[in-house]
Amino acid sequence: MKVKKLKYSVGTWQYGPLGDRFVPGGYQEAAAFPALLDHIAAIEGVTGVELVYPGEVADDNHAFIVEELQKRKLEAAHLCVDLYAHKKWRFGSITADREETRREAVQTILLAAEAARRIGCRSLNLWFGQDGHDYLFQRHYLSSWKRLVDTLQHLATEIPDLRLCLEYKLKEPRTHSLVPNTHAALLAVEEAGAPNLGVTLDVGHAMAAGENMAEAASLLMAKGRLFHLHLNDNYRYWDDDMAVGSVHTLEFLELLYWLNRCGYEGWFSLDVYPFREDPARVTRYSIDMLNTLQAAAVTLQEAGMEELITQEKALEALELARKTLFKS
Repeated sequence: MKVKKLKYSVGTWQYGPLGDRFVPGGYQEAAAFPALLDHIAAIEGVTGVELVYPGEVADDNHAFIVEELQKRKLEAAHLCVDLYAHKKWRFGSITADREETRREAVQTILLAAEAARRIGCRSLNLWFGQDGHDYLFQRHYLSSWKRLVDTLQHLATEIPDLRLCLEYKLKEPRTHSLVPNTHAALLAVEEAGAPNLGVTLDVGHAMAAGENMAEAASLLMAKGRLFHLHLNDNYRYWDDDMAVGSVHTLEFLELLYWLNRCGYEGWFSLDVYPFREDPARVTRYSIDMLNTLQAAAVTLQEAGMEELITQEKALEALELARKTLFKS
């Protein structure tokens, strides 16, 4: 079986200042937009870039974005809508109690959709990081959920030509996110019902939620709702956004196996946050790791992993994985 070449994209934020709550000004010098595109384009194997609206992409710079991408033969793989990094969203965006805030959030998404069309991007990322709660008795859970589903239905109708990708996360910046895990995200898009609604699986968010990456991906693919992937690694108790496979190598092998098994054809987008490391080296390590695991995953398919899984022969399956990955 031929090893399928993976489509890699990189988020522009990894070339930003990379601040945290202790050093909000960041640990790195932020690169200007053309320079960060130069950095990304120089990494062998990367053909796409994830952008942010409002951010690098604005209402009046579409031609500039297209020109800069074309110069470097990069695609606009995904456009992330920023409804989280401004204090006006501190009590939520599309599910906020204030109707004015909800209207502004929807309008921001509609403007992002127009920007996506103009730069040749076919998908929007919807992460409602400020929608949730911190304290008990703080939110009306049923009203919040209804607002979420109703708004997703409205957006799917207003933006029928783009893929709308709901990204979930257990917590941060709220202590409890409205959409915390795979099952909640899947429930939301299934209740909304539109075919252009799907899920962005951020594997770091899945791990932080105590999920199995491969199980989450296979469930979403079985429902036809896995629209996009964000790839990184962590120690499971926080969204560390580390280099892919630097902690959970074997779990990433299982993830690649099931992505191949279920026919995932989308982007493998690197969502890393290299506070103290060189962004290019983190990206290069992640791509090399994924390529290694992809080749091993194909070998597992050829070597009969399906039968071992079907028969629940866990140790035999693990032995096959070990020998395939470590050649011993």
